[in-house]
Amino acid sequence: MPTFFIALGGLLFSVAALAWFPLPYVFIAACWLVIIAIFFFQSQTAVQKSIWFNLAFILGLLAALEIYSYFSLKEQNGSRLEDEYKQGYFSPSEILGYGPPGEVTVNSRKLRENQLLYDVKYTIGSNGLRITPPGKIPNENECIVFFGDSLTIGQGVNDHESMPWIVGTLQAYKVHNFGFHGYGPHQMLSIIENGLIDCKPRFAIFQTMKAHVYRAAGYAPWDKHGPKYVLRDGRLVRDGHFDDRDELFSLLKILLETELEKSHLYRKYQYSEYRVTDDDIQLYLHIVDTARRKLAAEFPGLEFRVVLWDKEPDDRIYLQVKEGFESLSIRFDLVSGMLPGLRENPEKYELNSYDPHPNALAHQLIAEYVAEHILD
Repeated sequence: MPTFFIALGGLLFSVAALAWFPLPYVFIAACWLVIIAIFFFQSQTAVQKSIWFNLAFILGLLAALEIYSYFSLKEQNGSRLEDEYKQGYFSPSEILGYGPPGEVTVNSRKLRENQLLYDVKYTIGSNGLRITPPGKIPNENECIVFFGDSLTIGQGVNDHESMPWIVGTLQAYKVHNFGFHGYGPHQMLSIIENGLIDCKPRFAIFQTMKAHVYRAAGYAPWDKHGPKYVLRDGRLVRDGHFDDRDELFSLLKILLETELEKSHLYRKYQYSEYRVTDDDIQLYLHIVDTARRKLAAEFPGLEFRVVLWDKEPDDRIYLQVKEGFESLSIRFDLVSGMLPGLRENPEKYELNSYDPHPNALAHQLIAEYVAEHILD
């Protein structure tokens, strides 16, 4: 059979597999392994046979990694979210990339097979933030602001169980919770630069973890339109959004990413910390430091503090972030100092064995530490 028609058949099968098959890249690899085997036996020289053999080995290895990644991600992500959380809770935003749609209460249920992992409500107030208790000082515009992601907004716990809410009950000032699911430091800086803080903060507290380095660099697939910051000649500047590109380039990129995301190996790599470079860490540190400086300039007397998660004390990203905070004189407190035995027994502070978000106990203890050691 002519080589051209064999290759054409392989290409047509590959297109069909991407469109209709589960695990399409495994079927594509199997198809091309058969084609390579045909070419191998048709080869007349040892060099040609060696080339086809090595190609087959590489393709087989990639197929094996794809299968491994499939089962690995299935084990990690075998749960599902239901109800209003998936139906209109996330709204596009030119300033932040996305956020809540406005004043709304949504129910969020997470299940794994038939096991209920949690069933909670998120109430977003008229200011677009998760609600917190009213301040205890009438007509007082001074406040405490919290920045962060799902850890701060309180994913998996009810309104009154979230750390900012509890802090609101432990002291007199009104608390504003600017955290939202999947956010990073770039959203914090964009909030500050766009004047979204409508009170006079005495304290600004940013809860962060090593995954924020990944997000600030634009690697998070859920945050494609997030605010993009870059370093130019050592200066941090806003550079539109992560997905701002030439229209033709953007279309091709979207088409390519759509097909690549059908690969479990690619998706596993997307979330891999090995993507993070030293430049990404420097960008993250500049964003946090710039946020601190802009807050200090706009609100004289404000104290900026970082709550840093340190479950993995030997992790290279965590260590570089910690050293960066120290070199920039950014004051931070480690979560391991707030949650006794966190590193030895992290499960005690997690929602459940399938979701490592902080549970109500963790929120309570972090809030008590913040109130006693940071706000006092």
